Amino acid sequence: MDPLFALLVLVAGAARAQGFTHAQAEAGKQAYAENCASCHGDALEGVRYGPPLKGGAFAEQWSGKPILDLYEYTSTKMPEENPGALAPDVYAATLAYILQQNGVLAGQQPLTATATWVVPTLRP
Repeated sequence: MDPLFALLVLVAGAARAQGFTHAQAEAGKQAYAENCASCHGDALEGVRYGPPLKGGAFAEQWSGKPILDLYEYTSTKMPEENPGALAPDVYAATLAYILQQNGVLAGQQPLTATATWVVPTLRP
């Protein structure tokens, strides 16, 4: 492979990677199933009381917004029957999973309650 091409691929991938880890997203998958799927659907498609957490409406609402806004919304309003009941690392892992399902690539730093990055443009 051409070294310049390899460097461009590496830089492009790094630009899309965000502040959560693959392991965090994997933990978030279980946390999502336990705490979110009953209202938002197994595939984040939205059912019963919860809107979709994947696709167009979610992308429109959160693309370009500070990740802290999404974290604060989730950690103070969800789960609806007991807002704020989960541990901070569970909220972070759940959001990592949701972002991963919306096409955001994992990076090397975990998502935390003090993250300062902006949610990238999500694929609808």
